[in-house]
Amino acid sequence: MSSSRRQRTRRGALRVLPANDDNYFDSDDDKEEVPKKAEINTNTSKVSSTIAKLVTCSVAGIIFGFACEKGRVFEPSIIRDQMLFTKFLMLKMFLSAVTSSMVVFSLLSMLPPTSKYYAAARREFMATMRSRSILSSIIGGAMLGAGMTLCGA
Repeated sequence: MSSSRRQRTRRGALRVLPANDDNYFDSDDDKEEVPKKAEINTNTSKVSSTIAKLVTCSVAGIIFGFACEKGRVFEPSIIRDQMLFTKFLMLKMFLSAVTSSMVVFSLLSMLPPTSKYYAAARREFMATMRSRSILSSIIGGAMLGAGMTLCGA
């Protein structure tokens, strides 16, 4: 008869462990582990880092949304004219966003405090892009453009 024991992890979740392997079990399973002060400080710094990222992304989104609203690129007539290649306001707006992003990322890659984070993010992005094909990007972009054109939004 195969039996298994349950053990609580540090976050309170249950995990089922095989009964045959005694390396998984401590002698005092019922006692809860009290987090050390260093672990609490690490969790607090992770939360504050996450909040800082959320605030930064929110501010960048508000600025980009404000610029799009002032540029009037959300109006159906502008979108239709862009898709018909008669006015290029949307193209100008998005190319200026790409250009400003390139400048900011170039500066971030040169600053010593952020260069290692930039390199890690770049490696992760490139690994993600290698797993996808160019055809899937083309199909996705075409579907997005067709949907925007059909909806007029």
